[in-house]
Amino acid sequence: MQCNSWHRGRTITIFIILLLIVSISGLGCTSAVEPPADALIIEGKAVKGQTFFTLDKLKSMQDGLVEADYCSVNTYGTREYTHFKGIWVGHIVNELNLKANAERVSFIAYDDYTAEYSI
Repeated sequence: MQCNSWHRGRTITIFIILLLIVSISGLGCTSAVEPPADALIIEGKAVKGQTFFTLDKLKSMQDGLVEADYCSVNTYGTREYTHFKGIWVGHIVNELNLKANAERVSFIAYDDYTAEYSI
């Protein structure tokens, strides 16, 4: 009779331990959305979590839209006028969930070109 009681108590203990392990392992799981390969991804120490913008999302930001014409001269003296259209960098920064201690933002392109600004 005592053997059955011991076996039952041991079974309950093992069940509770397994239940705790399964419960704790689920705490780290998140259902984060994976950004598309061509998305603008923003992450770092000053941002709460990772933020990304798809091309469609950027195109829909009409209040941040800017258009401008620029003149450039290359090393051969050739002048060229170019029309640019896009979203202000400041507008994108305002869309982020920044931490209170954020001081700088760096933009790093796919080819490692980097530009850094104070905010």
